[in-house]
Amino acid sequence: MANRRSLMGDMRNAWWQNVFGIIGLVAVLALSVRLIFSLIGGRSGLRIPAAHGRVAPMATRP
Repeated sequence: MANRRSLMGDMRNAWWQNVFGIIGLVAVLALSVRLIFSLIGGRSGLRIPAAHGRVAPMATRP
């Protein structure tokens, strides 16, 4: 609808606005698929490497 000149007139989308819209749509769909897989499989796919099993001690307050 946003590209129909008969409906929008001079306010219709330009080609570069359509490109940004498609990029946004693909990004949202990809993140949705990743969320569904992480909820089902329990893995996020992105792992932050651990500090080789060592944990830094927390600072204590006096």
